[in-house]
Amino acid sequence: MKLLIFIVILTSILLSITYILRQINFGKYKMKSNNSVVRQQSIQNFEKEYPEKNINDLKIEIEKISDMLLDNQESNRYTTRIQEKAKNDSKLDEFRDLLVDNVEIIKYKKNKMKAQVNYILGNIEYTIVMEMKIVNQGRAFLKNYKTMKRIIA
Repeated sequence: MKLLIFIVILTSILLSITYILRQINFGKYKMKSNNSVVRQQSIQNFEKEYPEKNINDLKIEIEKISDMLLDNQESNRYTTRIQEKAKNDSKLDEFRDLLVDNVEIIKYKKNKMKAQVNYILGNIEYTIVMEMKIVNQGRAFLKNYKTMKRIIA
């Protein structure tokens, strides 16, 4: 009987951990860890592949893509499917009047980039996590996005 209870508890703990890790991967939660080494390596990889492109220019480009998405503008930086998704996404309504706090390059590997654009209003942080493809001359093309909201202490 004790063994059965132990197995049930252990199984529920493992399922909970798996669920949380999947949510972190999908951008629902931020993982508090020292990712600066991974981010620096990603930035260095990008700069090696596109030496003519400045990382700050890339961040400005990502911010502009985010602004165009929030304003429902047509763009050659994302598909009409993404534009329609953003137009119908009620979660983005909270972002529309906010100013960008910062842009972070989370990961870059072989023409695929994950970046996030953060907006802060009071003690609430809104984030758009963008999955992008890097094309000719280091230009970013939005493939998908996810949003999240969290309260900062």
